[in-house]
Amino acid sequence: MKAPSSPADSWMGHSVGHWEGDILVVGRDDLNDQTWFDRAGNFHSDALHVVERYSPLSPDALSYEASSRTRRCFRDPGR
Repeated sequence: MKAPSSPADSWMGHSVGHWEGDILVVGRDDLNDQTWFDRAGNFHSDALHVVERYSPLSPDALSYEASSRTRRCFRDPGR
């Protein structure tokens, strides 16, 4: 299924999720380039793509993993 297009670039981006077994996978695109990754000023471009994975560990706990890729700024995806 193709994700609907984002109405506009935004601070938080446009998120679309799907299930891979019991893992919720959320892809985020269409972020603007006005934010930083951290206080050191590491930046990203408007081509940033973030993938978040939420996995159950127990009835009361989740595992969270995020990876990011921005082809205009970095060569390798960050985790």
